[in-house]
Amino acid sequence: MRISGISDIADKKIIIYGAGGCGHSVYALLTHKVTNANIQYFCDTFKTGIDDFTGVKIKSLSEIEDVKGKLFIIALSDYLKPDDVSDVESKLVNMGVSSDCILKYSQFMSMYEMKCDWQNFADNIYNFDTNKVLIEELAAYITTGDESVVDLGAGNMNLKMFIHPDISYYPVDFKSRSDETIVCDLNKGEFPDIYADVYVLCAMLYYMEDPVALLKQCILFTEKKIIIALNSKNMADSPLAFTGGGGIKNHIYFDEIDDLLKQYCFESTSDIVIESVSRRFVVYERVNTYNITKAEPIAVYGGGYIGLSLTRKLLAAGYNVCAVLDINPAAVIDSPIPVVTAEEFYSSYGAAFVFVSLGDGVVHAAVARRLITIGFSRILFLPLYLRTTAAKQMVMSWNIFFTGSYNVIMPTYDSLWDVYASDFVFYDDGNFVFVLIHKDFVRIGKWISREQISDHLYSSYYEMETSVKKSSLGKTIESMEGDRYNEEKIDFYENSLFYDPQSFFVNCAAVAIFDNKTGYFNLVDGWHRLRYMLKSGFCGMPLKIRKAEWELFFNEQQAKNLMNHCKNIEYLPFQIKHPAFFHLPVKEGKPDEVFLQLYGNLYPEGSDVREDINAKQKII
Repeated sequence: MRISGISDIADKKIIIYGAGGCGHSVYALLTHKVTNANIQYFCDTFKTGIDDFTGVKIKSLSEIEDVKGKLFIIALSDYLKPDDVSDVESKLVNMGVSSDCILKYSQFMSMYEMKCDWQNFADNIYNFDTNKVLIEELAAYITTGDESVVDLGAGNMNLKMFIHPDISYYPVDFKSRSDETIVCDLNKGEFPDIYADVYVLCAMLYYMEDPVALLKQCILFTEKKIIIALNSKNMADSPLAFTGGGGIKNHIYFDEIDDLLKQYCFESTSDIVIESVSRRFVVYERVNTYNITKAEPIAVYGGGYIGLSLTRKLLAAGYNVCAVLDINPAAVIDSPIPVVTAEEFYSSYGAAFVFVSLGDGVVHAAVARRLITIGFSRILFLPLYLRTTAAKQMVMSWNIFFTGSYNVIMPTYDSLWDVYASDFVFYDDGNFVFVLIHKDFVRIGKWISREQISDHLYSSYYEMETSVKKSSLGKTIESMEGDRYNEEKIDFYENSLFYDPQSFFVNCAAVAIFDNKTGYFNLVDGWHRLRYMLKSGFCGMPLKIRKAEWELFFNEQQAKNLMNHCKNIEYLPFQIKHPAFFHLPVKEGKPDEVFLQLYGNLYPEGSDVREDINAKQKII
C-alpha cells in the first residue's frame, strides 16, 4: 500500500497516531477533503480530550489489535519532535506495520499543498474546542479581583465561558467571529490598546512573526497578569524549529519569555502542565510595583501643554493632584489647579510623588537632580543618559504612567547609577558576549599571530548569508591588509538590520580580542563590516568577545566610582568612550582633576589611554 497522493487515502482504514493539535488537523482535512475517509480511531498516550468533539475513540498503542491493511498517519510534528516520530515509527514497524503504510505529518500536509499561515489554518483546519481543557484550567487563575481580561487570539471565545460574568472580557482576533470580536491583525502591528488587569495569550504566540514585540505591547497595557499557554513541559526547552504545518512562525522558548518579562518586573507565579492535552501555561504577575493611590498628594512638574494635559487627565480619574510645579509659575496659564515652585510645594506637602511631564527629555535628569536636593524621593522622570537596569525600568514606568496606568515600579534615584556589566551586553552565550565598543578602542589591521587567534571562534556573516565558502584562517588574516570592500558587499550591508540587537548585533558582530596592556580591542574577524559602519558614521562598534575579556575591560567597581562622581555633576567635562557612559551629557570645558583620576583607574599604567589621561592631568 504505497501512498503518493490524496486519491490513495480514499477508502483506506485509517488510524491517526496523536490526539493533539496535529491529530485534529489531520482529522479535519480527512473529513473535509477526502471522500469516504474511514477513520478507525485515534491512538495516543492520553485518552481524553479530542474524542469529546470528534466522536472518534482513542486507544493506546498496546490496545491496537490488528494492523493489517491499515494506514497509520503519525500526527506528531516531525519538525518539532523528530525523535518522538522516529520512536513511534519503530514501534509500528515492530508491530508488523509496513513502512509503506506509515505516513508522517509533513508528508500528509504536503499532499494538500497547505498554505502555512495562521489564517488558512484557523479558517479551514483548526478547531478551537481542542483547547477547552487548557482554557478551563488557566481561567481558574483569573479571579474576581481581576476586573478586566483581554483574550488575544480569542477564536470562538471559550475563555468567556469560564470566567466570572462581572469581569470585563475583550476578545481579540484577526477576523470577526462574533459581534464582540475586536479585529486586530497582530502580525501587522495592530493592537487593541486596552488597559486590562490580565492579558491571555493561549496557544497563539507561535503564530506571531514578532512575538517579542507583541509581549512588550502586552506589558505596557497589563495591570497585573499575563497568562501564556504554549506546549507541554517536556517540550518547554525545545525550539519550534520549523515554519511548516499550522502556520507556525517563530522559535520562541519559554525561557526567552521568562527573561523578557523579568526585565519588566513580571515573575512566574504558577507553572501548570496539563498532560491530557499536552499543554503548559505559565501565569506571570507584576511584582514590586508602587500603586499611586487616589488619596495621596501628587505633583506634576511642567506647566506646558503636556503637563497640563496630564494634570487634567489625572484629575478626571479622581487623583489628588495638588499642584503643577514650574520654575516660573507666573508664566503658566490656564492651569486647573495652583502652579507653584518645587520648593513651595515641598514646604506644604513634603516628599510627595512628583511626575516630570516635560516635552524635552534632555532636561529631565537635571530636574530630577534638583528635586532630589530639595528633598523629594519618589520621582518619575526620563533618565535618557543612563543605560542601567534601573534606568530602563524608570523609562518603562514613566511611559506606563503617562499612558494611563498608575500602578508603576519606582526605582530610587540612587539605584539608577548602579552599574553592572550585564547592562551593556546585547547577548551572552556563556563563553562570549556581544557588546558595543567605541570605535576609538577598536584596532583594525594585521597585528595578531595565528596562535592568539586559534582559540577564538570567528565567522563571516556575509559569507554565511550568501553561501560563499568560508575563508581559511590564512585568508582571513590576509583580508585585513587589502581593500576587498566591493559594491556587492556594500549593497548587502545596506540591506541589513543594523539596529536590531537580536539580528545584527548578534549575527553580524565582528570578533575581537581585548589587550589589557593597551586597553584596545584588536580585531580578529569582521574588518569589512566595521569599515562599513565607520563609513556610515557609527561610533559604537558591535563586537563578539570572550566574556572574561569583557569583564577585564569593564571593571564594575571602578566604573561605579566614576558613576558616583558623574551623578553629582550636571555635565561631563569631555566625552567618555567607555560603553557605560555613552549617553551621559557632555559639554566642552576644563577637565575636572578628580574626575580624570577616577577615569584613569579604568585603564592600567602604561596604556595609551592612560598616557593620554596623564597628559591632560598635567594641563590641570
